[in-house]
Amino acid sequence: MLKDISLSPPAAYVLTLLEQGGFEAYAVGGCVRDSLLGRPVSDWDVTTSALPEEVGQVFRDCRVIETGLRHGTVTVQVEQVSVEVTTFRADGAYSDGRHPDCVTFSRTLADDLARRDFTVNAIAYSPTLGLRDLYGGRADLTAGILRCVGDPKRRFSEDGLRILRAVRFAAQLGFTVEPITKRALYHCAGMLGCVSAERKYAELCKTVTAQYAAGTIAEYAPLLREIVPVAADAGTTLEQLPDALNVRLAALLREETPEDAVAALRKLRADGETVRTVRTLLHGLAEEMTGDLPSVRRMVGRYGVLLPDVLRLKEAVYPNQKPLYRTIQGLIDTIEEQKLCCTLAQLEVNGHDLMNMGIVECAVGDTLNALLDAVIDGYVPNDRGTLLELAQSMSKENR
Repeated sequence: MLKDISLSPPAAYVLTLLEQGGFEAYAVGGCVRDSLLGRPVSDWDVTTSALPEEVGQVFRDCRVIETGLRHGTVTVQVEQVSVEVTTFRADGAYSDGRHPDCVTFSRTLADDLARRDFTVNAIAYSPTLGLRDLYGGRADLTAGILRCVGDPKRRFSEDGLRILRAVRFAAQLGFTVEPITKRALYHCAGMLGCVSAERKYAELCKTVTAQYAAGTIAEYAPLLREIVPVAADAGTTLEQLPDALNVRLAALLREETPEDAVAALRKLRADGETVRTVRTLLHGLAEEMTGDLPSVRRMVGRYGVLLPDVLRLKEAVYPNQKPLYRTIQGLIDTIEEQKLCCTLAQLEVNGHDLMNMGIVECAVGDTLNALLDAVIDGYVPNDRGTLLELAQSMSKENR
């Protein structure tokens, strides 16, 4: 059952002032869709019959930012909240497969709704005039259906990004893409070549972390493989994972080698931290693990705070090994509780200590690693005096 729309005070203020100025004005798009669904709304967008300069006159007592005058958009700041206000418009041809070559400002809402991508995003709302729904978006919201406004092939041929938006909305809302629209997604898949790497990555991130990502990615894996390698069982794996981006990207790319996964993410212009983290998770996924304390201490040293995510990923991919991974997690808890030494940084001696006792610089690294191994294997405690004695003994043996 759809909810009543409750405008934010800044959005209501913008609509009221535009109407008092003699213009039509509506909240439109995703904010109306999400409000009807009872989902949180972060930003309210307004469409109006007022031209940009007329909007500026209506809000002359507010801060107005000329966000995108070419497309008829200005941003009105009300009580430090930004509301985007865009003039009714009709789009021209899309020769680059992403952006209209020109826009024509209009005085009718119908022109503006006709250019939108999906029916559920083509619903407008005014507190005084109510809902304006020219394409059955409200019925599609109730039925959980994603459908294009007008001819799907035309919509996707105009803007290739709409293909990824369709998949993303399906993953976020749990909606079914209606058959004609779904066929058009695949028919127009070549249009993804017109979409920038950054926009592809942004849509992929929203999709893979969405509430219904598992089923959607399983269904649309062939389409998503146009932009990124998708593991055959990615949907099943994602069902077992938290919605953290890095671990889900690693699950998506798990059939790739770590370096091939890095190449795929860099092609999408993913940020460096994400690339490094996914590579580490995939290295951990490939590692054969054992459930003894020294091995786990070494894994803590190698993976640090990422080790729990490595284990979550391994549990999802290799569910028959869950008892082992639970044992490892228990040992991690013990290591944390007892503050056991797992890294060179946790050793009670450092390189300066060793050089001060006469160990040559070129031997310092090997000596520190040998001391760490001795501590992890339980041969000696992580005690400064004991470690210095052991280092001195090692130095004498190597002379």
